[in-house]
Amino acid sequence: EFCSVDDVIHPLWLRVQEQARESYAMREVFSMDSSVRVQAIENLGKYKSATVIQALIDLLTDSDVNIQAVAIISLARTGSNDITTIVNLRKSLKSKDRVVREAACLALGHVKATQAVEALVNLWRNDIISNVREAALVALKNIGGEKASEAIRVTTVLEKEIRALKT
Repeated sequence: EFCSVDDVIHPLWLRVQEQARESYAMREVFSMDSSVRVQAIENLGKYKSATVIQALIDLLTDSDVNIQAVAIISLARTGSNDITTIVNLRKSLKSKDRVVREAACLALGHVKATQAVEALVNLWRNDIISNVREAALVALKNIGGEKASEAIRVTTVLEKEIRALKT
């Protein structure tokens, strides 16, 4: 599996070299002094290797919330929807930064993370920032399925009934 890339089997030594180059390049680019850090993270979204995905997951806990948001977006672009990715994106929903929460909502919707429906419904109904609420709703619609559709329907009906009581 390690030697297979896009259904082509490569020699073990070449794959090990490639892995080492990726790791070294990422360590250099992601150093705090790197002037191309954000741009590099954005470009990583084009790659789908396990090393790149893990590096992006590691950046979700960076001290700079801008880096976190860019890492979330890049992670969504990889299309990775394994349990580790989804668990870490869900953690980002609890960030104090609204842009990070918004990006996490959209990323979870992009990768169709059905495991995040409950958390997204909670944000949609309770987040104080309207952009985050809107992103959570977009994510729920992108995920689709019975659970998300039912949550949208119930909340919409409740909102209509509450508005009717106000008049």
